[in-house]
Amino acid sequence: IMQREGHLKYDFTGGKYRSNSDGQEPKFAQMTLIYGLPYDMTIYGGTQLADSYQNGLLGMGFTLGELGSISFDGAYSSADLSNDEHKEGQSIRAQYSKSMLSTGSTITLAAYRYSTKGYYSFQDAADLIVDDSHDDDLNDQDEFDLSHNKRSRWQLSLSQSLPEGWGSLYASGYQQDYWNEGGYERNLSLGYDTSWDGMTLGLNYTFSSMPGTEDDHQGALNISIPLSKWLPKAYAGYSLNTNRHGDTTQQVSLYGTALKDSNLSYSVMEGYSNHENSGNNGTLSVDYTGRAGEANMGYNYDPDSRQVNYGVQGGVVVHPYGVTFSQSLSEDIQSLALVRSPGVSDVTVENGTGVSTDWRGYAIVPYLTPYRRTTVRLDTSTLADNAEVDNSTAQVVPTEGAIVLAGFKTHIGARVLMHLHHANTDVPFGATVTLAEDDSVNSIVSDGGSVYLTGMPQQGDILAQWGKGKNAQCHAHYQLPQEGEKTGVINLDAQCQ
Repeated sequence: IMQREGHLKYDFTGGKYRSNSDGQEPKFAQMTLIYGLPYDMTIYGGTQLADSYQNGLLGMGFTLGELGSISFDGAYSSADLSNDEHKEGQSIRAQYSKSMLSTGSTITLAAYRYSTKGYYSFQDAADLIVDDSHDDDLNDQDEFDLSHNKRSRWQLSLSQSLPEGWGSLYASGYQQDYWNEGGYERNLSLGYDTSWDGMTLGLNYTFSSMPGTEDDHQGALNISIPLSKWLPKAYAGYSLNTNRHGDTTQQVSLYGTALKDSNLSYSVMEGYSNHENSGNNGTLSVDYTGRAGEANMGYNYDPDSRQVNYGVQGGVVVHPYGVTFSQSLSEDIQSLALVRSPGVSDVTVENGTGVSTDWRGYAIVPYLTPYRRTTVRLDTSTLADNAEVDNSTAQVVPTEGAIVLAGFKTHIGARVLMHLHHANTDVPFGATVTLAEDDSVNSIVSDGGSVYLTGMPQQGDILAQWGKGKNAQCHAHYQLPQEGEKTGVINLDAQCQ
């Protein structure tokens, strides 16, 4: 854990933790500070606070030059667990990291963590916090975890990039033991990943052992092949998983997306397992996501059942400018953005799949992160030929549960490249040109008296000015061809009087 000298990095998180204990969701707050000191040192600390749990951590990191970096930290925890048990304890950790760019190797060694008998991490403690109405509902696993918390842990991870085109190797493993329990829990994972011309290949082997249980060995193979030469945005996949008992599962799949915005997704899978009472199984699913909702359907089967499922879901937002239909709005959606681009319909909003403006120019962007700056972006390539926006982006910072406005200034009308002539010459370079009926439609004359204007009505008057006084301005009336408004940029000559 290292930070540049004089720089401070901080993080604050608050929320509810969804534990495994009878629907409990303890509220918590977490803060972390990391500050860079002189002489290649970093100090860091943090705290976790909840109703029945407190934890504080303080540590120091050191740069070892070409040898990598090392850090040490200590933590203290206090927890009120089930059955009125109060636990306090300490935990110390040493961590080492080294990256060798020249060889593509990365070594991360959480060398050692030791915890006293009363130390519990927030996750472990939260899973064992049961309210008074559930004190008698502790299962055997809860009772075991109350007295068999983690004592020490070694952890190592390695990765190695191979020459270009050959992929990478990785390995990770850990060993840990528990208070009041003999033996060790061990886990080892080895793997290889590579990709070539869009195809991906992954191999993995995992070994795991627990005190009092039989060791387990598992192997996995995953292959994905693009079918873009025959079927755009489609892939074929194959996976195989097996264990030490010879139980094997194989799956063949075809999946991908369709339509211009990739808002139609599909998947077909056929599988087979030789495990007892398994056999053949398969699934078929299709999902369409549009601006006003989603529709999905699917079919799956196994030796014991057949299922057909389908559904349609969407949302409705009522706002000061009217009513806008949207994609589904679940309780987990914390903030929304209302896109307002009056008169500009069917414009793609790049912040979500299938999101586009309706016939009035409105759209809903769900899934915004509260208190974080978000750029709402329009895809201007989807604008109609007779529509323009001053800016294609809008910045919003929503509060939690808020609907924020992302407004865009729009111009509906023709795009005109007008060549202005005045007094036997061209209107001067740099002159400003404004539409008499709407001064928001304006531009500046370039070389040769040419000016590009958007949002122009079928006919009207323009004012050109290049100084003060009547001798430094002129007016011109124009009439666009009837068939030209939606055919792109219209070239037009106008005499300015």
